Amino acid sequence: MTWRHQQPKLWLGFSAERQQEFDARWPYMRDLARAGWLVFVSIGPMIEPVRLPADFLAFGDRVWVIVSGETGRSSRYMAPDWARAVRDQCAAADVPFFFKQMTGKETIPDDLLIRQFPAHKR
Repeated sequence: MTWRHQQPKLWLGFSAERQQEFDARWPYMRDLARAGWLVFVSIGPMIEPVRLPADFLAFGDRVWVIVSGETGRSSRYMAPDWARAVRDQCAAADVPFFFKQMTGKETIPDDLLIRQFPAHKR
């Protein structure tokens, strides 16, 4: 069995809580996305705004984005507008977006609720 045989079933991902981590980790994943792998980023816990670069967004539905706030007693704040900015970038580029949770036990704003995960086209 080869890795190519497993390619439709295996997603490769990385986490990035701030722009600094995204910029450091994305170059390693970019080559995998270019090779046809489905790549996702978990922006979580999102502790600062993150701007997705054009070379990430250019992959469309071959890259996915998951955003979440931090949980726990001393969770750091996540502004809903940070998540909205990422959501809007994803929508403009046809990149699937999933919002997982706000900071702590805060309620997810209605406009960030995703009621259906996008279907993956493979």
